[in-house]
Order: sequence, then C-alpha cells, then structure tokens
Amino acid sequence: MRKNLCKKMVTAVIAATTMASFSSLGVSAATVSPYTTTTTASTSKAVTTISVTGLPKLPTKYPISVQASAEQKILELMNAKRTAAGLKPLTMDNTLLQVARYKSDDMIQYNFFSHTNPDGTKWVNWLQTIGYKYTSTGENIAYNTYDAVELFNQWWNSPGHRANMMNSSYNKVGIGVIQGNGKIMGTQTFSN
Repeated sequence: MRKNLCKKMVTAVIAATTMASFSSLGVSAATVSPYTTTTTASTSKAVTTISVTGLPKLPTKYPISVQASAEQKILELMNAKRTAAGLKPLTMDNTLLQVARYKSDDMIQYNFFSHTNPDGTKWVNWLQTIGYKYTSTGENIAYNTYDAVELFNQWWNSPGHRANMMNSSYNKVGIGVIQGNGKIMGTQTFSN
C-alpha cells in the first residue's frame, strides 16, 4: 500500500508553508477590496482567466477550467477530518477562494510550481495588496495530472500540509482547483 502511494506521489509535487505572523513582511490591516472572476463556478467551467481586482492581469497562454465540484469536495473531506478531530470546520471565504484560484492559474500560465512567484511575491503580498485582514495565514499547493480530488490525499498524506489543514487557528479557507496545460493545479489559502 505504501509503495503504491509513493508511486502516485512521483507524479505529484507538493509544497507547504505556514506563516503565523507577517508583521516582518509589512502586512497591514485593511478592508477587503472587491474581486472579480470570469466564472460562475458550477462543476467544471471553462474560463479565459482568473482575475482579482488589484492584482496583475494574468496571461492567457493556456486555456483553463475551474474545477468547482473538486473545490467543494476537498472542503468537505477536510472538514470531515477537522470535525472528527474535534476542530471547527472551515468556511469557504470568497476572497480567499479567488486568491487561491488566481494562484493556481498563475502557476499554470507562468508554468512554475512554488510558493514564491517568478516576480518574487507570495500569496501574503497579494493579500496585503487587496487589503485582506488576517492575523495568520498558510498556503498549500499541489498538482497532478490525473484527479482533482486526489489533491486532498496528496495534502493529507504530507505532515506539513496536514498541519495547515488541521490548524485550529484557521477558520476560513479558499480552495482553487484549476485544470490547464496538462495539469490539475490546487491551492489552499488559509486564514483566520
């Protein structure tokens, strides 16, 4: 069983990071600015791009589709684990949802996989730019080429990612699952 799991993980690369305090990065408290997207999110919706007001427009090198049903299923699976452990379930936050989708689309369009974007920014910089208030935040990213919901298992089977999903200080999440350029890219953005 473990050997099969390792084989599956060969095609998946995962990265996680958690930051409890961002005062050293100059994050300020402000009000949430509006966001936009070109999708209405049903189960899987082809879109041109994901856009968030205040963040740079992404290129459209690769056609993408939002995997909204996978986003919802991942939320359900994660909340089942949280409630079984005596934690409160996370709520899907619309701003974090847009930022997570934007991050997934960003990695597809610029063909990279990292918490740090090619221009040197991270999701925390984006949250600051749009004026999102929080005291702690974390990000999980993963991709594979075969199953959007499998992203949950990739995160769950990694101690660092599981720690983010089970962090009791988080009460909100955005889950962005985008398919494009032969990949299924997933981002979880957590906050309180």
